[in-house]
Amino acid sequence: MAVVVIALDVGKGCAVVLLAKSMGFSDAVVGSVATAAVVGHVFPVWLKFGEGKGVATACGGFWVLAPQATVLAVATFAVMVLLTRYVSLGSIAASIALIVVVYQTGESPFIVGSAIGVGGLVLYRHRVNMLRLREGSERRFGQHI
Repeated sequence: MAVVVIALDVGKGCAVVLLAKSMGFSDAVVGSVATAAVVGHVFPVWLKFGEGKGVATACGGFWVLAPQATVLAVATFAVMVLLTRYVSLGSIAASIALIVVVYQTGESPFIVGSAIGVGGLVLYRHRVNMLRLREGSERRFGQHI
């Protein structure tokens, strides 16, 4: 079930950005659409503006916006999870990697701004995970409750 949910969240990010690009919108608008998709996922009205962390939706949107940066961010996520078994740490590292690589690959300032905004939001949503990581109480992937 988790794989289906992740696929749908990635697809949501991809779909809206592909639609905006296909309509010929500028980088400013397309970057805003990607950001809006993540914000809408993180703060859904029907769940009283709380729930998601936005990682999969951001992955989908940036897969279209900045594929090279997204591949490196996903690789960062995978390496961190494989080494530590902390999914949250992988998400945090991937968010930072996305921002850095989007900037370093020379994407438009609007895409860089979107990456900063989305990455910052993902980091903000992981603030409790960061505290648990620091305290040593964060659950690892595969660890039973």
